[in-house]
Amino acid sequence: MSDYNYRVIVDVESSEGRSNISIGYPKNQPLLSVKDTSHILAGAISLLIKTASKGDKYKDYELIQEVINHLNSEFVDTDSFSDAYVNPKIV
Repeated sequence: MSDYNYRVIVDVESSEGRSNISIGYPKNQPLLSVKDTSHILAGAISLLIKTASKGDKYKDYELIQEVINHLNSEFVDTDSFSDAYVNPKIV
């Protein structure tokens, strides 16, 4: 990634007990790879987890464990993301 202000857009729509998640980018921005986008989103999650320790509801180590457990459950469940795809015109 070169020097640039990148923006990643995450849309979440809940329907029939499932979440439909779309990840996109502004049209005037250089396209990002799945790997680069994953790193940006992981950085955003890290920032959120660290700021949790500044509040009084969660400790950062508790929230990171919840996130890890969530990721583990998503990748163990064979139905999770079975309909996921990458639009080749985007990435």
